[in-house]
Amino acid sequence: MEKNAEYKECKRLLITGQTQKCTFLLDKILKKSPNDTNLLILRAFLERKQEKFEQALNDLESAYKTMTDKSMEAELLSQIGLTYNEMGIFLFKNEKFNESLTIFTE
Repeated sequence: MEKNAEYKECKRLLITGQTQKCTFLLDKILKKSPNDTNLLILRAFLERKQEKFEQALNDLESAYKTMTDKSMEAELLSQIGLTYNEMGIFLFKNEKFNESLTIFTE
């Protein structure tokens, strides 16, 4: 399966709720293309949904540093904002009010 077809399959698996299969396939593709912006954004999305915020931010930072298509910049910045927002909500729900406030004010 070519990379583009594998990427589409990952998105299909994600949409159908098969996140474990999606994660497995995504890891396999990323071994071949570790600096692919789309793949890193997709993995960051999965990590964010699993409340692995630091890993998600690391992937988004890597995607930003290796981005070759500047049209992806808006999507990357959006994903970074969403990650920080969900991190703040997570902290607030866990009664870490000062930490969540710090994140929301940034």
